This record gives sequence, C-alpha cells and structure tokens, in this order.
Amino acid sequence: MSAFRTINPTVVPGQMPCIGLWQPWASFITWDEKRFETRGWRTDYRGRIAILAAKKWDREIKDWCCEQPHRKVICAHLDISQDVPDYWFLERVRERMMFGAIVATARIADCISTDRELRLRDAIRQYGARYEFKFGDYSVERFAWRLEDVEALAEPIPFTGRQGWFNVPESVLRGDREIAIETVAPEKPCPLTLDLFAEAV
Repeated sequence: MSAFRTINPTVVPGQMPCIGLWQPWASFITWDEKRFETRGWRTDYRGRIAILAAKKWDREIKDWCCEQPHRKVICAHLDISQDVPDYWFLERVRERMMFGAIVATARIADCISTDRELRLRDAIRQYGARYEFKFGDYSVERFAWRLEDVEALAEPIPFTGRQGWFNVPESVLRGDREIAIETVAPEKPCPLTLDLFAEAV
C-alpha cells in the first residue's frame, strides 16, 4: 500500500535532490503560502532540496487555479484582480508565473503520516500557513513533508526534471544554465491529490 512506501533521493556530492510540483503549488511554497508538501510516499531524507515548477498546466490544473482560496492567493501575489473573467485571469497567470524552472530551495524537516491525525494537526497548527489544508491532499495513507528555510530564487532557473526524485547539479543552482535532463511527465494528471510525480501503486 502507498502509505508504507519509502522513497529516498540518491545523495550525490555536488548535487541537490529535487522534486517537481505543478503550478500554482510550487509558487505557493515560494510565497510562504504552503509549508507542507503532501505525497503518497514517505521519505527519510532530511536536508535541502530544490523545488521545480513543472511545465505541465492542463485544464484540470487551471480549474484549480480558478477555485478559492487558490485564486485569491494567486491574485494577491501576481497583482491580478479577482473580478476579471476566468480566461483573462488564466492568461495573466500563464504570463506571470514561472513554468519549467527551479524556483526555490527548502529543507525537509519532518515527514508525518496523515494517519497520525493528532500529530499532523498539531504540526500544521504550529507550522502551517493559513490555507495549509486547502493546498494539499491530507487523505489517509499519505505523508506530509514539513518544509523549512525556504529560499525563493531571485531569478528562477530554467530546468527540466523527471518523475520522483532527481538531482540538480549545484553548478545549475549557481547559475550554469547549460545543463538539462530529459523531462518525464506523469502519465495521468492528478490535481486532486497533488501527488504530482508519484509512481503507480
């Protein structure tokens, strides 16, 4: 069952583990609007990771962007009026939000099973952002990774990723934009679970 899977990154000297998130959830992390990343698998890794804003942005994800409180938060950070039609709102989001780029680094401080309801609620009460439960899938047999020390990049770095964990050369984070690896997109979008790059179980 997915709740008992543990997937850890391969730690390589000179490289940083990275995960990809669809937008707007990657930006929510950089804006300090999301401090827990929910996945269908646990990690024992504790340390810094890079956050990649994936290129994928399909109809289902756009629908999520138009829902509250997602729309409210996006409009506040991207200077968009909430009263505009959906099509105009989505055009502005596409123009102003980063896709296919590393947008931040963060430190994984904890990994909490959603089945441990009391501990999870205490952690979110202590560390969570205002809409934390709205910006993740906290259903049973899942895990909430608590992120700390988020550092948004002043200039996002174009990069392509792959499913699950992958590594980013530290030279890329220092500004070497010539390095890229092949993108492997999820076979089926899953905006309801936000388990963006989980393997099938």
